[in-house]
Amino acid sequence: MEKVVKFGYLEKRSPHWQVEAVAYDNPIPGYGTRNTINLRLWAAKPDGQYDMESYNTGDYINAVVNRQRAETISCVLYPDDRSYQGKELRLKQHYFFVSASLQDIIRRFKDGHNNFDDFPEKVALQLNDTHPSLAVVEVMRVLVDEEHLGWDQAWNIVCRIFSFTTHTVLPEALEKIPVDLLGSLLPRHLQIIYDINFNFMEELKKRIGLDFNRLSQMSIVEEGAVKVFKKAYPEIAFV
Repeated sequence: MEKVVKFGYLEKRSPHWQVEAVAYDNPIPGYGTRNTINLRLWAAKPDGQYDMESYNTGDYINAVVNRQRAETISCVLYPDDRSYQGKELRLKQHYFFVSASLQDIIRRFKDGHNNFDDFPEKVALQLNDTHPSLAVVEVMRVLVDEEHLGWDQAWNIVCRIFSFTTHTVLPEALEKIPVDLLGSLLPRHLQIIYDINFNFMEELKKRIGLDFNRLSQMSIVEEGAVKVFKKAYPEIAFV
């Protein structure tokens, strides 16, 4: 089973590049029981194995660059993110696993249902820490852009299917992504984050008034010398 994960996607515009997510199913037997569940893992593979034009002209290095770039995503998880390249690879990894898993979940739902109002009755998604937090944004993108639901209907569904737990207050649990990086790799998702944040801020103003210090602290997007996306905060917006 394969899914296509798209990077650089904007509504009504083709992605900059895409990779295939190949599923590997692993049966997990229960201890002392006859029960077995399935653990589905994903590996990133290139959309095309080789650039034959480069290969035929003797440029053998560039002929396999696409393959190497794709397979790097799932080769070694969570690289050191002190460099820009490390941050970029981490973001690719987070989105790759989120997108592949959600495509699979939505496919299985659509196999037996044609009304997304039933989605919260059939699907519950638990987010552990901030690594999969882009799932909130990805579900909104799929429901609005691909399934053509209205924003309010899609957000209502999102608020009912997700639960979130963080197990630490260490820096890795409070991860921040530079907006410039997010916009270059996942521009459509950045648009959706801004929309979610706007609605969240408007709701907060109704509750706490114009306390700009508190609003700034609770904003999903942190303003500063380097504008950043606070990965733990999309989950807060639907609580």
